[in-house]
This record gives sequence, structure tokens and C-alpha cells, in this order.
Amino acid sequence: MATCPRAHGFFDPLVKVTYSLPKTALVPLFILWFGIGSTTSIVAVAMSTMLPLIVYTYHGVHDTPNILIWSAQAMGTGQRGLIWKVSLRSAQHGILTGLRIGLGFAFLIAIAAEMIAAKVGIGKLLFMYGETGAYDYMFAAVFAVVIAAYAADQALLSITNHCLRWQPSAGQH
Repeated sequence: MATCPRAHGFFDPLVKVTYSLPKTALVPLFILWFGIGSTTSIVAVAMSTMLPLIVYTYHGVHDTPNILIWSAQAMGTGQRGLIWKVSLRSAQHGILTGLRIGLGFAFLIAIAAEMIAAKVGIGKLLFMYGETGAYDYMFAAVFAVVIAAYAADQALLSITNHCLRWQPSAGQH
């Protein structure tokens, strides 16, 4: 999208329309399409995590400094090489930021989708504990989700710091 005006013209309105939608509101639609089960949860999570990744990748590639592109072209880099070797590497920070935001959405949507459209899973467990008044178990399950989300975020942050170790600001997150 950032390098091809035709792709931008086609995909930009789709991304803008779907980005502002509450992703949990799509779960009933996915139930109609995919039925109750893990497929609905997987599609809902994929949809909610894909959009931040697309937006941050787009802005990262779009904001590639022209001097990098001109220098690579002067050294004989072709269009495909510009995208893979220059633009995507320049956009690494944006891509990893989109992944981190998507990771938070993934936990949120997975739990919500399981509460609505699953037969098993921690979301269904939370819902059942809340319905039956087993609040101690419900809070224990919430605590387990928080610990898992924190561990996943810290792991992704470590990967980000490793991938961006060449940047002066790496490791300061």
C-alpha cells in the first residue's frame, strides 16, 4: 500500500472502515459464517491483530527516508530490493510496534470470542465462573490471563530490542 498507489487506493478505504469497528462486534457475524468453535475465535483474533500491523507497517514503509531510497537506487537496487532491503528494514520499528499492539488485541479478542462463541477455553471458563458466582476462581483465571499477557508482551519486547539493537533508542522501552 505504501509503495503502490493502486493498492493504496483499493486497500486504504477497507482498512479505514474496519479499523474503527469494535472487533468484538464482529464475533456474532463470524459465528454465522463459521459456527461456534475455535475457528470463530481464530478469525476474530486474526482480524483484530492484522489491522494494527497493516497500519503501522504502512506508516513505517511510507516514512522511509528518501535519502535511503535514493542511495539504494544509486547503488543499483531494483524495485523489489528497495521494498525488501530498504523500506521494510526501515519500517522494522513500526512493524514491531504494530505487533505489540496487535498482541494486546489478541488477548482481549480471544477472551471475548471464547466467552461468546466457544465451547471451551479460558474465556468460556471466566464466563461460567461469573455466572455461577465462583468469583475466587474467576479472579484466579483473570490473574492467569494477565500473567500470560504480561509474559508475552515482555517476550515480544525482548525480541524488539534484539531486532532493533542497532538503533540508539533500543532497550529503552
